[in-house]
Amino acid sequence: MNCFLKWSHNLLRFIAAHDDALSKQRDIHRNLEYVTRNTLPRCATPLSLERHASEVYTRNVFFEFQKELNKAVWFCGLEFLPDCDGSKRFLVYHKNRKSEIKFKYEVRFPFSLQFVNYAII
Repeated sequence: MNCFLKWSHNLLRFIAAHDDALSKQRDIHRNLEYVTRNTLPRCATPLSLERHASEVYTRNVFFEFQKELNKAVWFCGLEFLPDCDGSKRFLVYHKNRKSEIKFKYEVRFPFSLQFVNYAII
C-alpha cells in the first residue's frame, strides 16, 4: 500500500490509491485461486496413494499428508514374521534420522477377524 501513497496526496488520491491496492490484491488472489483449482501439486513419491491425495485434498491438507507420507517412507520399516495362532504377524518399526530403531510394534492380523491387534515391543 505504501507504494501507492505519497504524503502530498489528498483524500481523493488516497481513495484511488487504496482502490488500486485492493484491485492488485484481488488480481493476485484470483490468479493463485486459478492455479490451485486447475493444477495438481508435485508428488514426491511414485505412490498412487500420494497421487490420489493430491487430487482429493486441498493444497494445505495435501502438504500435511505429504509430510507424514514422506516420514513413513523414510523412517518406517516393515518385517514379515512367521504366522502364529491363526494370525498373520508383522513387525513395524520407526527409525530416527540416524537410522537407529526407536520403536517396534508387533502387529497381528487374525485370519478370522477384521481388525488388527498391535503391541509395542
